[in-house]
Amino acid sequence: MKKISYAVIVSLLSMFFVFNHVSANDTKQYMVVKDAKIKVVGSKSKAMRMAKSSGGIVYEDTKMKAYGQKASWGIKTINASKAWSLNYNGSGIKVGVIDSGVDIRHPDLKIAGGKSFISGRSSYNDDNGHGTHVAGIIGAQSNKIGSVGVAPRAKIYALKALGKDGEGYISDIIEAVNWSVENHMDVINISLGSDDDSYPLKQAIMKATDAGIVVVASAGNEAGQVGYPAKYSNVIGVSALKSNTALASFSNRGSGVTVAAPGENIYSTVPGGYDSYDGTSMAAPFVAGTVALYKQATGLTGDKLVSLVTSSAVDIGARGKDSDFGYGRVNAPIKKLKRLPADQLNGENAVIKAESHSTYLKDRYTVETDYEYNYFPDPSQTRYKQTYADYSKAISVVEKVKDTKVRNALTTRLSAVKELYTRLDNYSVVYNYATKLKEYTELLEDVYYYGYVDDTTVKSYNQLGVLLDNNLIDKAYGPSNRDYFTDSYYDPAYEIYELIGYEIDDFLYE
Repeated sequence: MKKISYAVIVSLLSMFFVFNHVSANDTKQYMVVKDAKIKVVGSKSKAMRMAKSSGGIVYEDTKMKAYGQKASWGIKTINASKAWSLNYNGSGIKVGVIDSGVDIRHPDLKIAGGKSFISGRSSYNDDNGHGTHVAGIIGAQSNKIGSVGVAPRAKIYALKALGKDGEGYISDIIEAVNWSVENHMDVINISLGSDDDSYPLKQAIMKATDAGIVVVASAGNEAGQVGYPAKYSNVIGVSALKSNTALASFSNRGSGVTVAAPGENIYSTVPGGYDSYDGTSMAAPFVAGTVALYKQATGLTGDKLVSLVTSSAVDIGARGKDSDFGYGRVNAPIKKLKRLPADQLNGENAVIKAESHSTYLKDRYTVETDYEYNYFPDPSQTRYKQTYADYSKAISVVEKVKDTKVRNALTTRLSAVKELYTRLDNYSVVYNYATKLKEYTELLEDVYYYGYVDDTTVKSYNQLGVLLDNNLIDKAYGPSNRDYFTDSYYDPAYEIYELIGYEIDDFLYE
């Protein structure tokens, strides 16, 4: 297992220490991913056997690191206090903090809930300090003690995916993202990352953003290129400022930077007290907190909320989006913003929920292949039923939108979702057809090679003949699927039908 250590710069007595080591003694582990569900096993051979028997793709489960380093001039810089004067304080907005946990007894933090995703660890209490510092930047309470966060009334959820050493497996981070979707977070903050891309993590984050969640991640602290997941196009990647207009020397930069935020000498909560840290880990929560303010102010979700945040940023670098500051320094709401009518918000949110299944459904139409196995999913699974329920609900909600232009636009978006569901219906038909072909093929193969023909065999033979005559393979979506179903199900069925036909004739005319 390649292990990426917790990289941290600690500012102490004017000395800087960089702790960044690679351990050669880590045990490798692997993820078997199927239908967004993950099983972690300790050996590749076991993972491959599991994938073969149950269906799934095997990935090495690498580790990610916390981007942390060392008051909060940032609150003033992003104009958070002006937002508070407008009663924008994050009230009611749910923010998932995927990190090392949060100090559950800290007097300046009010945690709404959380969960540990680390094997053998049930508590989400912080045993590292990084997560508590991040949580405080987002939502430390305005209570005249210690520090105050950007969105002091936001609901903070501590999602522990990093251990005491500041490291965490990607599989745990994925589970935390999935939990955020299932529990309807509005914003996810991920102040950690890796130089290596991870397809399962990318898919999990896509599922979150498809559901209207805004995902914010730190760019990294190596003074190099932006890491993952900040580099994903659907994530707000955040670089760190050392002053109002200057990039911190340690901050990563590149096309993955969406906005910049204060990230040097940031005062916030730590277990049992307060301290100042540096890092893009500190910059990201300034943005997550700001997203919460805009969410409260407008009710917007997803891309529209992201667009509002980026368009409100203060351009401080090269004109327009640049590789150091992205669209500029993040800026909190400084004037009252228009909130959409309730019917439009309800319609928008219902459509987003229906659309959230789209990525998942698209993946289901193509038979997935790894270097050793081919497999396809069962359309009767609970997830499919939920997609229909969410789609049906969205239709009824959109019908109630009074603004004709808005209603028509939402209906058009639902039409695209309907097309995916229609394809799924066809896929379900082909799946059931292929399952029956396989059932009769295996039964007749057993008779052909090991048994004797009897009346039951004749009945099965005739039923298989009817299935072969009523070929439904053409209903499969796309040529690759049709080829797969033909090669794997129809042709073997036809072959055994031809082979056993002679024995059937002998039995009937004895």
